[in-house]
Amino acid sequence: RAVEEGIRMADEAGIAAITIARSTHHGASGVYALAAARAGYAAIVVTHADPAVVPFGGTRPFYGTNPIAFAVPAPGEEPMLLDMATSAIPFNRVFLRRATGTPLPPEVARDAHGDLTTDPWAARAVRATVAKRDGLRRWAARRPARRPRTCRASRGSRARAPRACPSAGGAGRSGRHAPARTPGIR
Repeated sequence: RAVEEGIRMADEAGIAAITIARSTHHGASGVYALAAARAGYAAIVVTHADPAVVPFGGTRPFYGTNPIAFAVPAPGEEPMLLDMATSAIPFNRVFLRRATGTPLPPEVARDAHGDLTTDPWAARAVRATVAKRDGLRRWAARRPARRPRTCRASRGSRARAPRACPSAGGAGRSGRHAPARTPGIR
């Protein structure tokens, strides 16, 4: 009903925002976003979720899986849809693994004691998307190095600025050269 009401409002006003009160998690958000996109509208669908995600370094659930779905119509094709959770796996995968009798992937779920588990029946929480400390280190190692600061006097040049910046009257601010500024931005 919310999608239908949103479409009616968008037809009338050009845009719509719908909220639902006294609700719990509504299931797969993509179903609603896809319905709007098939009707010719772009849609973003979000919902709250009960605590089920263990944050980095934690052992107990603190925040929800924070599902989000985004869909846009594609003329002559099925709409483009992104439907995801911000956790390592959506919690419905735990229920799916219970139903199929298959174990969970390693290091995605925790039991009632905060220990990692692959048993879907013991799982009480799932991990945040980025949870491994060494994973953060590997990610940081791939990031490009910061560009060296440049002197205002050598604007446009990417060469390392001299210790005493001529435009800053010698040593510049805090004993260092002053960084270059992008024209029009202060």
